[in-house]
Parts: sequence; C-alpha cells; structure tokens
Amino acid sequence: MEENKNIKNHRDGPGGAPKKHVRGSSLLLSGRFLAMALNLLTQILIIRYLSKTDYGVFAYALTLVAMFTTMNRLGMERAVARFIPIYEEKNDHASAAGVVILAIGILIALGGATVVLVVGLQGLLAGTLGGNPAVPSILVVLITLAPVTALDSIIEALLSALGKPRIIFFRKYIIGPCLKLAAISLTLLATGNVYMLAMSYMLAGVVGLLLYGLLLKDVLREHKLMQHFRPGMFSINYRRIFSFSLPTFAADLAYAVRPVVIVMVIELFHELSSVAEFRSVVPVARLNSVVLTSFSLLFIPMAARLFTQDNRGLLGEMQSHAALWVTVLSYPVFAVCIVLAEPLIVLLLGERYSSSAPVLAILAVGYFFYSALGLHQRTLRAMGKVRVLLYIEITSILLLLAGALELVPAHGATGGAVAATGSMIIYAFMNSIALWKITGSNPLPWPYARVYLIAAACSLGLWLTRSLLGIESTLMLMLLVAITSILVVLSCRKLLQVAEMFPEVARLPRFIQRILGVKL
Repeated sequence: MEENKNIKNHRDGPGGAPKKHVRGSSLLLSGRFLAMALNLLTQILIIRYLSKTDYGVFAYALTLVAMFTTMNRLGMERAVARFIPIYEEKNDHASAAGVVILAIGILIALGGATVVLVVGLQGLLAGTLGGNPAVPSILVVLITLAPVTALDSIIEALLSALGKPRIIFFRKYIIGPCLKLAAISLTLLATGNVYMLAMSYMLAGVVGLLLYGLLLKDVLREHKLMQHFRPGMFSINYRRIFSFSLPTFAADLAYAVRPVVIVMVIELFHELSSVAEFRSVVPVARLNSVVLTSFSLLFIPMAARLFTQDNRGLLGEMQSHAALWVTVLSYPVFAVCIVLAEPLIVLLLGERYSSSAPVLAILAVGYFFYSALGLHQRTLRAMGKVRVLLYIEITSILLLLAGALELVPAHGATGGAVAATGSMIIYAFMNSIALWKITGSNPLPWPYARVYLIAAACSLGLWLTRSLLGIESTLMLMLLVAITSILVVLSCRKLLQVAEMFPEVARLPRFIQRILGVKL
C-alpha cells in the first residue's frame, strides 16, 4: 500500500516525477546557461591570449587530463547516482554510506597513483606527447586536476541523487566558472605564459573542490548518512557495486577516449595548430548538449527510483517528455551554429580561427543529434544495462577511429569533425535501438517523433535558404533562426505541457502564452 501511494504521488501530485524533473532541471539549466557564458568568456580569453601553438599545447594536455579523470573515477560517480536513490527508497542508510565511502576511497587511491605516475615519468614523456616537449611539462602541472575533478563529479552525483539541485547550481554553475575566469584573468594581469595559466587552472580546481566539501557536510547530516561513516556503521556490497561500476567505467573510458582519438590523429598527420583549430570550437559545439547535461543530473536518480518501483510506464513517459524539452531548448543553439558559424567564430575567437567555421557547423550536427536522443542512453544506465552500453561504446569508438584515420590525413580538423559527428549519430541510434529491444516499447512514440522530423525539416530549410539565396546578413539570419525556433515550439506546445510544469507562465505576456499553447 505504501509503495502504491509513493507511485501515485510521483505521478499525480504536485511533486510528480515528470514535473519535479523538468522544474529541477530547469533550475540547473538556468545555471548552466550562466556557467556557459562565463566558461565561454574564459575560453575566448585563453584562445585570444595564447598563440595557436601554445593553445594547442594547453588543449592537448587538458584532453589527456580529461581521460585520466575518467580513469580515476572508475565509474563510481555512476554507481553513486544509481545506488544512492535505490538505497534511499529502501531506507538503507548503511549501504548508502558504504557506496560513498567506497567511491571516495577508490578515487583517492587511483588519483594519488596517477599523479605520482605522471610526475615520475615526466622525463620519459618529454618530446613524445604531441611532438612538443612543452606538453609533458604542462601535463605535470594540470594532472592534479584529474583526481580533483573526479572527486568533484562524485560529490555532484551524490548531491543530485539526494535531490539538491540548488547546491549544484551554486557550486557548479557560479563558483566553478568564476574560479576559472579568475585563473585566466590573473594570468592576463601578470602577462604570464601557458605554464602560469596551467598553474592557475589547477589551483582553481582545488579551491572549488574544498567549497563543495564544505557544502556537502550538512546535506549528509540531513539524510542521516554522517553517522554511518564510522567503522562498523556502514555496509558495502562490493559485488553489486563493481558489477555496475566496472562496465560503466569501461563505457565512460571509451567515451572519454573519443576526443583523445581525434586530437591524436590530427596531431599525427598535422601540426598542433590544427589541434587548436579543432579544439577551439569544441566548447562552442558542446553548447548543443548543455540542456541534455542539465536534465541528466536529475533524470538518472529519478529514473533509478522509478525502475526500482517497477513503474516503467511513468519512466517511459518521463523519458519521452524530458527528451522533448531537451530537443526544443537545444534547437536555437543548433540553428545558430549551422548558419552563423563563421561570423560567430570570428566574433568569439578572432579572424585567425575563421577556418574553423566548417568544423563548428559539422560538430554541431553531431552534438544536437546526440542530445535529442541522449536520454535513451541515460535510461539504459538507470536500468543497469551497463554491458549493453559498453558494447555500444566500443563499437562507436572503433568506427570513430576508422573514420578519423580515413578523413583526417586529407582534410585535417574538418575530417576529424566529420568522423566525430558520424560516430555520435551512430552511437545515438544504437542506444535507441537497444532501449527498444530491451523494453519492448518504442522509445520515440509517433507524437514525439513527429516533432523531431519537423525540427530536422526546419534545420534543412534554414540551411538551404541561406545557401541558395546567398544570405549573408547576420540580422536576417538571426531572424530566420528565431522563426524556425518558434515553428519547432508550435509543433509540440501541447506535448510540452508548459502550464502544468511552470504555472509561472501565467504572468507572461499573452502573445508568449499563445505561442507556448497556454489556455487563456
């Protein structure tokens, strides 16, 4: 009876799962856009300040640090995001505390070993990474970010599992980007070089982690976990946790290897300046996945709870509805990237990076496609289908490598972008097919699929209009982007259920309410 009551509350009450997820994710999304602006400003300052070669060195080292970060996590942040909600549902605080203790213990051990290994092998690495002796030196400075960022992500997963989006909003989207901005600002004021920038970046990460730790203490006490961190008070189901985390880690590692593969293949056949051309536009292209990332933070814990309750109907409803929001909110960014790539790059990065405009447009297609179908992969993870995800990751990474080796030698950064985009599209389709085969239900029902087709038609029409008519006016192109974005919203305004999710829209002007499909 109690379980049925909980399920009903999830579905029908004001705190129902779809509504709670969309509203909580919207808070994170608003913070994400703020962080996006600050991070983009930081990226622009770095790219404009450093020479192409120095930026290539810095970007190359950061790419390797990202891979080491994934290795340090060992998939434990995914285990935290999945098992904490499950143990909370069962009121098993001892096991929940055990997951946290195991995750942090593994990270400290692997993180320490990584730092010692890279520092110890500095001499051996000199002149071998990136064909430039500066890369290992920068990597030694930045390597501390690997365990720091890994621990940061585990704390973030814990806070999302415990339903604390406001703390994530404050630390991840305000404090973190401000610290990075302070790092480049300090370097600019001191007219420092790439080494000083790397040191400032590393210190910003350490300070951010300390702030997260201070914010976490009260949350753990509120959820009755602090008292279980003492010896004998916690319980660790090693087999259950590792059977989930290790395949997840392998899948995450395959995912983390993606940018490394592209960067290394580009550097193998071209100069570090070509690496800079590719890496410089990746942060802009990734803006297409900002909404997906924000929605995923709360989606996975909620999906895990619904899966534990065996409420697959509501899980499918929440997944389809959230995916629709991700697509609609991501579309304007995608439209800007495909028709305004060159003026956008020149505005942000300067004339010397204008050749990266095709790279941005191509990558935007891949990231938007991945975002539109990205919650299918998150649903599989919440269901614990980690082996399936691993097979999909390995297949897609092999296709990525084959594509990069075929296209990069002749086409450089543009070829790398084509390989990356093709890999992302195939990856998204494989996840969707896997979800359909496992659940037996269509993960993309026709009412929602129709919206995706309309978005694709609007995008194609926008690109053809610009190409065939030769429109170069930025103002005219922005107007066309606005029109197509409104058409996408109009095609699914009833499915979005804006008024039910956000009663606050009643205070908006009437013409906006009409566009959103709110009954007056």
